[in-house]
Amino acid sequence: MTTNDSHAPPRMRPLGIRHSLARSFLAALEADFKENATDVIQEVRNERPLDYLKIVIGLLPGDAALEEPNPLEEMSNDELPRVLRDLRALQNRTGDPPRRDGDGRQGGGSAA
Repeated sequence: MTTNDSHAPPRMRPLGIRHSLARSFLAALEADFKENATDVIQEVRNERPLDYLKIVIGLLPGDAALEEPNPLEEMSNDELPRVLRDLRALQNRTGDPPRRDGDGRQGGGSAA
């Protein structure tokens, strides 16, 4: 049995074809996006709100804070003792114990 390698199909793509195809695809995608993006975004938002939110969340930076900012984190070390002193003075004037939760109730449960 004789094989003739000169008639065998090439096993490798020509160099650069993959990059050329990727560039062409990305150019077509960019053109389509420029022409249709606003309409598509509105359609997804109106007809598939859950998918719309998934896309938005997926585009947020990984360290995006989803909780309320803590004002203490932005205070300098010099400001903290002054704020603590002012809070203690306010507490002494009102006679109220410090709050432990965010809804205005005193912490520690009910009086026994």
